[in-house]
Order: sequence, then C-alpha cells, then structure tokens
Amino acid sequence: MDVGEILHCLIQRFSPERCYTFLSSLATELHLLAIPSRPIPVARIPVLLEKTCVPQLVKAAQLIWRVLHNHAFQTHAAAHVPVHLLPPGVANVHHIPFDPCCNIGCIDFHIEAGSLKVIELMALPPGMVGIYPGLVARYAEFLNEYVDQGCTVVDFMEGWSRSRCEQLLVDHIVGKDVSEVVAIVDWEPETQVTYGEFLYTKELVERSRPGIRCVIADPREVSVKDARPWIRGLPVGRILNRLTMVDWVAHAEEIRGFSRLLWDCPSVFVYDPYRWFLADKHTLVVLSDKEALLEMGYDTVAIEEITALVPVTRMLKAFVDVRTRRVHMEKIRRYFGTPHDIVLKPVASHASKGIIYGPRAFSSDDVFIRKVLSIPAEEYVIMKRVSTPEMLYPTGEGTAELWKYDVRVFILDDTVAFVGGRIYVGDYTNQLPCRYFAPLLFA
Repeated sequence: MDVGEILHCLIQRFSPERCYTFLSSLATELHLLAIPSRPIPVARIPVLLEKTCVPQLVKAAQLIWRVLHNHAFQTHAAAHVPVHLLPPGVANVHHIPFDPCCNIGCIDFHIEAGSLKVIELMALPPGMVGIYPGLVARYAEFLNEYVDQGCTVVDFMEGWSRSRCEQLLVDHIVGKDVSEVVAIVDWEPETQVTYGEFLYTKELVERSRPGIRCVIADPREVSVKDARPWIRGLPVGRILNRLTMVDWVAHAEEIRGFSRLLWDCPSVFVYDPYRWFLADKHTLVVLSDKEALLEMGYDTVAIEEITALVPVTRMLKAFVDVRTRRVHMEKIRRYFGTPHDIVLKPVASHASKGIIYGPRAFSSDDVFIRKVLSIPAEEYVIMKRVSTPEMLYPTGEGTAELWKYDVRVFILDDTVAFVGGRIYVGDYTNQLPCRYFAPLLFA
C-alpha cells in the first residue's frame, strides 16, 4: 500500500472510539495528561510521506546541521549573546563551540512543490523530544493494526529504535560519572505544556540509572554554593536546561543565581545554553545569504545546496532608513515580492510566537509600512513566505478535512534518527484553534 491508499483506508475506517482507546493508552504511558486542564495535544493519525523522501530529508538535515560546526559561523553567532548572560566584565564570547556528533536538535521543514524549505531550527533539544520516540513507535504499531495486512511503514531511520533513542537521551542527560541529583529546569515547569514530557524523562532516567535521583525544578530554586548548583538542599550534578533564552532574558533579574552557572560551573549543563544562539533567526539570515556563506569558506556547490533549502531571510532593519524611517519598498519587492509574500519573525522567538503573517496581516503596502514602523526592526527578520503542505485529516464516517502540517527532523549525534510533525488548522503551527504533535512515518 502506498501513502494514498493508507490514508484512504484510515479515513474510511476511522473510529472515534478506537482512536480514543489508543490515545488514552498513550496518555497514560507518556504522561500526556500531566496537566489536566492543558493536556499535551497529539494527533489522531501520523503524518505520512513516501519512503522515497527519506534520502532527501536526511541529506538536507545533515547539510544544515553541519553548518553549525563551522568556526566562522560560531563566531558570528556568539556576537548575539546578550551582555547580561555573560560573565561580569566580559563584553562577548569569542565563539560558541558546537560538536554535531554529541548534540541533539531539530530542523523544521515545509515541503513546497516537492522541495524542502527550512523554516526553523534548534541546536538544543526541542520541546517534546523526550516523548517523540514513544510516539513514533506506538503510532507505527497502531497504524499497522488499523490498516491490516499490506501496510508496512518506516518509523525510525536505519539502525535506530525507540530504545536506542531513549538510551541516548539518558546517556546525554546523566553523563558518565554522575551519581548525584539530575535536574530538569524550566520556568514554572508545572505550567508548561511539556510538563508531561519532563515527568516521562524523569521516569526514564530513574528507571535506566538506578540510584540516580531526577528532580524537576524552577530556575529560581537553584542556588550556587562552592561553585556548584544546589536545589532543595541537594547537590546537583547535571542540569537539563529547558528554559529558552527568550524566558531567560525575560526573567533575567529573578534568576541571577541560575545565570551564574553559565560562568561559575558551565560543565553542569547537559547542553551549553549558549547554543540557543547558534540556531535563532539570525541563522536563517546567514544560511540564505550566498555572500555570508562564501566568507565562511564554503565553495560554490555547497553554497547553492544550502541556499536552495532556506527561504530568503534578511534582518528587517536592513530595509528601514534609520534617519528618515522610510521603508525601502522597492528593495523589499526585489527580495521578497509583495507584502503578501512575506512573514515577519522575532529573532529570538520560537514555536511561531510573535510572527506576523503577510497574507493575513497586510492588505496593502501602506498597512505593511505602518506595521514595520511600529515594531523594533532590529528584533525582527523578514522572510520569504513558504506555502504550507496539506494533508487529509479524518473526521469520522469516511469524511476528512484539509489540514496543514510541518516536518520536524530530529538529529541525534549528527544522525537523523526519526521524524516528527505538527498537524494544524490556521496559517502557522501554533496558531489556534487546533494544533497537534504527531510522528511522521514513511510508507
């Protein structure tokens, strides 16, 4: 069965009762209902793509991922670390070290006319990475049962499995010689939609490493004594930081003690928090700029391959005259087309927060100009809009609706291990009313 046949079968046989039973078992296993009023939203069905897409996805992801290992790029990224996140008296860090062979991150794609386009990336573990291996494995089992004989899907990349992914996560978190407390830290963690993921990760760590205690904490609970962190009177050996730099900056005054760890004992972090700046929206500006990549030492072939994957992205301030505050509309049209063809994204945001979507926001050039002049241009990028792929999403009784989806490639230690997706209604991923996490399977 190909993807179309499987999807047709799913739509025709979709049963709300059967779906409810499956999702209920997932909720119990993966703590999806850890916050009853705010459950982790997971989709009824996975995203499905043809197996022939696998080599293209893997090649594209590895090409982008390895740019982060370029020393010139690391130096460029370091310039964006805010001063208040640096040691006292230090004006800047020279570069942000990054070894792609011992890190976890992701790259988000849209598929436009058969071509992959990068819309976002993270050089640190993204939200939900802890439970995605479970989602991928369980949805593959469910799909094979649901569609019966003749349905074979690829869930993990060759050589990978749920157990291997989860063991690697634990090995990263705990490290080699730690026998003390491991902490998962986020701002008010019990209010985060990913709180269930934290609980599952805690359970996974303690089950895999008997004797290790894992706690979930707020950064305000962290104190520094004798150049080491303490939480609730316990010495902490490792911290899995899930606090984004957006929140870190927003709460800088309240978490000064936590910030001290960046220079008093940086080795306590499972992943260097500065890596956030390796993959913010400045990165998309660089990846779509042929001249910038040339200055970083890339040859013509590599430059063409990289820039073909990334929509044109530029700093918004480059199109606003600082003296006259005049917006250079002709220059914008030359790069992007009409305001309808662009998206404005805050440099430091993630998960679609704060974006301004051209087709919905700008009815004319005048509206666009007024909006540009009302926001801090140095904090936004302007990006060529990429159309969003669509899929049929079952609604019951053989009917379906057209929903949109994103593709998220998870990279574990320089290798594509599995692929996820987001299924949603609206112009972009986290826009209400409906958005769901889903694994991506290949048929």
